[in-house]
Amino acid sequence: MSLRRRLLAVGALFLVLAGSGLGYLAVRSLRPPEQAARLVPGRRLVYELEYVSVSASDFSRLLAEGPDDKTASPGLSRSAHTAVTGTLEITVLGKDARARLAYRLAGADVQLAVDGELDAERGKVLQGDLEKPLLVEVDPRGRVLAVRLGAGGLTSSLSRSLLAATQVVWPEHLGERTWEVEEEGPTGAYQARYEATPGDEAWAVRKTRLRYRAPRTVPSIHEFAAPLQQRPSGHLEAKVDVRRGRLLALEGTEATALVVQDRTVGRAETTLRLKFLREETASEQELAALQSAGEARAATNIGLSEREDEDKGEMALQRAELGEATVEELLAELAKPGEKDETALYLKLKAVVYLRPSVATQLGARLLEADARGPALRVLTQALAGSGRPEAQKVLASVVRARANDWPALAEMLPALGLARSPTLEAEEVLREMAERGKTWDVRSTAQLALGVMARNLAAKEPARAAGIVRWAVAELEGAPGPDLRRQMLLVLGNAGAAEALPAVRPHLRAKEPEVRGAALAALRWLEGAEVEADLAGALTADSDDSVRLEATHALELRAMTATALRAHLAAFRNDKSVTVRLAVLSNLARARDNHPEAVRALREALGDTVKEVREAAARLQD
Repeated sequence: MSLRRRLLAVGALFLVLAGSGLGYLAVRSLRPPEQAARLVPGRRLVYELEYVSVSASDFSRLLAEGPDDKTASPGLSRSAHTAVTGTLEITVLGKDARARLAYRLAGADVQLAVDGELDAERGKVLQGDLEKPLLVEVDPRGRVLAVRLGAGGLTSSLSRSLLAATQVVWPEHLGERTWEVEEEGPTGAYQARYEATPGDEAWAVRKTRLRYRAPRTVPSIHEFAAPLQQRPSGHLEAKVDVRRGRLLALEGTEATALVVQDRTVGRAETTLRLKFLREETASEQELAALQSAGEARAATNIGLSEREDEDKGEMALQRAELGEATVEELLAELAKPGEKDETALYLKLKAVVYLRPSVATQLGARLLEADARGPALRVLTQALAGSGRPEAQKVLASVVRARANDWPALAEMLPALGLARSPTLEAEEVLREMAERGKTWDVRSTAQLALGVMARNLAAKEPARAAGIVRWAVAELEGAPGPDLRRQMLLVLGNAGAAEALPAVRPHLRAKEPEVRGAALAALRWLEGAEVEADLAGALTADSDDSVRLEATHALELRAMTATALRAHLAAFRNDKSVTVRLAVLSNLARARDNHPEAVRALREALGDTVKEVREAAARLQD
């Protein structure tokens, strides 16, 4: 897959890696009547908490064409280190069908480092937020159902991570020694297994995350469309006093790898130690104060994996990202000669535009004069487009018009306009101008592809505008005088991913030119339905041209592995004469191994293949 296609297909990439933390720790005793007494209002359990999380993500690996490719882009590589200590207090506020609890971390100490730099200010903010009461609802088994978070951004992420990591959920039926339950964390729902060993004074319980539920497909270029897997490892060990209904200790290390397109793009590892200190009884006045303080944080409860109010959370996140930096300081840093941290500058400039849209004009003036091949043009373009602000898109559109004859600059700016969140009419208009009247074919073709991306971006909230772009592309396809233009408009429709384009696309699957057939297959990659699946599978196993079969594997890699697709992959792996096609098929099979035993067997079979490249690829894909 070419670099441009990956950029347009992946869109804006975001990652929140799971951490560890606070959960409902008063577990169920063996006799249900005793459990009712454990959840009486005023009961407080106090613990010593130590927590460390180390996470890193590098989405630039998705853009690399090979192991030696150093392709990078601002905002795609991040790392964070978080250490939290304090005295955790869990107080029962009330109980009906679910228990209402208040969490508070007294004497909290938070150390935060982002991209290797200690961030003392944000650490203090997190510290203060964790010391405020957090209202949590749990079911009688200890599973966290909802929480009132209030503050968004890092506070929300850390609070959710802490709550998720120390959930200890008791079995549904008495006497069980092994049980599984679905729990939630910041990055989604997962299946956890518990294994209990009874003891005279306390039970030993091991908790292991088995697998995450496949994420719901979101029709937006700003979410992952490629299959994304979270692969958990490690476990936690708990000691439980079942007679008194309380957790005595919880410790261990858990890790989560984030895998996209068979490439590990992120990893988080958390180490937790929780030690029971004492039990107390809170007065009615204390309970009322905790309830009031918790309600002041937020009006409603949400689940651990549920999204908060997007605008509120985004504002908090961008304020935290910007810190005390000013636009003048950031522009001065960007102008310095020599290498610079483009990722950090991009994130801060995007934040300042999001928070203060009027500064877009100042950034646009600098962008107008920036070297087309220098870091300033890359960073400023992405910051303006990434902010999603209408003012920023207006500025970017005006710079595109002013530099209409500067292809190297347009190569960066045109795709950025297509990827902008909530595209404005002016952004669409300038892309149409460049698509129809651009000075060169490079300019016109890039603007056309960006319009396709914009159509997919608009589909959910402004379907009429999206449909208008698709109708234009279909008309251009039907009127194209030659195979090159037909191929181009098929690629545009592929970026749009619109179901209404299917009747116009399918006839080109039988075109005599391989490049047109391949583009038609690419145009199917986002479309659903058995008919589409059959077209892709048929091309993979029956097309006479290697490049077309390879294009079929690229389209299929962005889709869930169905039974139809699996049969085609297995047949192609065993029968295709092209090593390149077989390697692409093998990579797709590796991504499907968690749900398809046949894929696992094919990977093992490949270890003994007659082709050296296949054997080596299979060895790399075993884990």
